[in-house]
Amino acid sequence: MDRETDRLDESQNSSTPPLARAQHNLNAQLHRLVGELVDRGVTLAQARQEFERQFISASIRSSNGNLCRSARRLGVHRNTLRNKVARLGIEVDALDGKSTPKSSVSRGQGQPRR
Repeated sequence: MDRETDRLDESQNSSTPPLARAQHNLNAQLHRLVGELVDRGVTLAQARQEFERQFISASIRSSNGNLCRSARRLGVHRNTLRNKVARLGIEVDALDGKSTPKSSVSRGQGQPRR
């Protein structure tokens, strides 16, 4: 019976568009994760904050630390993103993909970029 079910699943998967399969997979993973968080007693506010921190960090990382590009990808204004980064305590320098962190101190405070 299990082999027959597996074959039916495989035949459905081969006829299902890749985007629909990915969406189904994402929903299944999210369902498991949410169940785990609820079982551990995580509040909605804690879950939302951690999700936002992880999502924004991933976007900044994929934009090589470029907040303007990341803001466009996220669909928010760059100032909104900057405020969220500060509120969530995200270290942008650690996400820029470069070996040495950017620092305003290295340029000197108040001195224009050259």
